[in-house]
Amino acid sequence: MPFAGIDAIESEFSRVRNWLVEICLHGVSGISPYLGHHQMSEAKADEGLAKGRKVLAWMEAQGRGPTARARLVLDNKRGELRRFVDHAAAVRHGAPQKMTVADYAKLDDWLRNPHR
Repeated sequence: MPFAGIDAIESEFSRVRNWLVEICLHGVSGISPYLGHHQMSEAKADEGLAKGRKVLAWMEAQGRGPTARARLVLDNKRGELRRFVDHAAAVRHGAPQKMTVADYAKLDDWLRNPHR
C-alpha cells in the first residue's frame, strides 16, 4: 500500500480519537460505575472500538513513511491510537474509567466559573 501522507494519517486518527477518549474517560453505560455524567451505550462503544481498530489496521498497513518526519508522525500516531484502543477496550470490558467523582467535581466547578 502506498504511503497515504501525514494529512491523511492525522485526519483518520482525529476521526476516531475523541470517540475512544470518551469511552476511556466516562465509561460505558451499564458496565462502568455511573458517576452522574454522560456515558456511551454499549453499542456505540462497540462501534467506536471497531472503527478505532479499523483505522489502526489501516495505519499498520502504511508501512514506513518516505521521510524521517513522516515515519515519526506515523509511529507516534500508531502508538497513541494503539494505547487508546487498548484502554477503551479494557473499559468496555469492565476496567474503571479515568474520571472519578473528584475529577467530575473539579470539572463542574471549572465549568461554572472558568475564569478563577
